[in-house]
Amino acid sequence: MGDKDDKKYLEEIFANYMDTDTSPASSASNAVPTAPVSSSISIQTSVICNANDIKVENDIKPDITGISSTPSVTTRATDALEDDDAILMHGIPKATSDLVLSNVVATVNLGRRLPLQEISRQCLNAEYNARRLNILFIRIRNPKTTALVFKSGKMVTTGANTERNAHKSARRFARIIQRFVPDVRFFNFQIHNMVASGAVLFSLRLEILCIHMGYRAHYEPELFPALVYRMSEPMVTVLLFSTGKVVITGAKGRQELMKAFELMLPMLQKVHREVTE
Repeated sequence: MGDKDDKKYLEEIFANYMDTDTSPASSASNAVPTAPVSSSISIQTSVICNANDIKVENDIKPDITGISSTPSVTTRATDALEDDDAILMHGIPKATSDLVLSNVVATVNLGRRLPLQEISRQCLNAEYNARRLNILFIRIRNPKTTALVFKSGKMVTTGANTERNAHKSARRFARIIQRFVPDVRFFNFQIHNMVASGAVLFSLRLEILCIHMGYRAHYEPELFPALVYRMSEPMVTVLLFSTGKVVITGAKGRQELMKAFELMLPMLQKVHREVTE
């Protein structure tokens, strides 16, 4: 077919196309066919492990909107924590992650002086070095905690992530010591410090925050990467990192942790708005 025939053939196709109905319905039906657009498909794979076999199940869910889903602003620090382990901030969920307990420090009195050297020789999971530090260290795995035992009979437990685990571990340490010193007692259990961590979902300008917070704030990036802010009510210490992470320490209960976080959040949001604007 020559050049003239090609030109004539294209003119006929163009004339036929212009004669068709140009209404939206007909134009949609007479449009030039194109390759079908496949909708985005998210595949969730779950693995079920039995005693003798492994089964894989695929749950295919098409995304009919064609828009990839984005994570919600509110995120939990961990999905494995129950309500007893996580402090859910229901009142201020839009710009923060959940405040999660990371350490509970408690003390207990065992009621008598203790021979630390003798206990360390008989207890397998104990560590004692009188030349370095006159304290007996005992560690257990469940719950994963550490006890600091003093000659006076005072004991400090640390590492628990809930108040219940702190009390449980303290009683377990007392039982361990009771094997070697039968007349020890367990009384005056107290929680002295609770540490929790959370985050605001935006970065922080620590230099500007230090100016806004006044004399209670201290920021020395050459010595420590966080801004240290000591609140008067409640009496806790807040560590602010440039990534948005927030650590609260010095609280005696969960209510103090939540109150400190609620009081801190408006100031952080205000400074963030001023910086971004």
